Amino acid sequence: MAQPHSQPPSQASTEIVETGSTPFPPATASAGGPVETAPSAETELWAGRITWKHFAARIGWCAAGNVAFAVIVVMIAKRTDWLTAGRGWLIFLGALAVSGGFVGFRIGLVILSVRYRLTSQRLFIERGILSRTTDQTELIRVDDVRFHQSLWGRMLNVGTVTLLTTDATDREVVIAGIARPQEIVELVRARMRTLRGKTVYVENI
Repeated sequence: MAQPHSQPPSQASTEIVETGSTPFPPATASAGGPVETAPSAETELWAGRITWKHFAARIGWCAAGNVAFAVIVVMIAKRTDWLTAGRGWLIFLGALAVSGGFVGFRIGLVILSVRYRLTSQRLFIERGILSRTTDQTELIRVDDVRFHQSLWGRMLNVGTVTLLTTDATDREVVIAGIARPQEIVELVRARMRTLRGKTVYVENI
């Protein structure tokens, strides 16, 4: 007796819309809000720390203070018999080691405790040595960017970059004491233009 042929199960047709090589869900947005296109891969553009040149003025004041102390020691040595040249040098070197070590230790702690990282979509500010806190800022929220250089900063090409954002919690995001601040400003501005070019605003009707 012939067995009835089984019918193959029907298969629903599927369609996948891809952008490049990665499929993305359709974009959605409420009226009046931005519609963002499919995000591209996030890449690191720059990473750095506060440069020691940012503390050049403090190092200069420390050096000037040690020179003044050496002059005082020499003047005292000329008026007393117990302060010989050898003792004077020992006192001066001891004071130089203490003051220089203290200033150098403080500067080293600041440099090691702050790290900046700029990607194609966000700015990360990491704070801490043993424990760590990371603040993130979306570049698409940045309204404007500016930088400041003091007289020393202009001579050493060091400055502070400030991002003005629409974030209610962080209106101003500061990248302090970095080398070549103009380059960072241009990087941020270029990414601002790129990210805003990928955003479509839907008007209320």
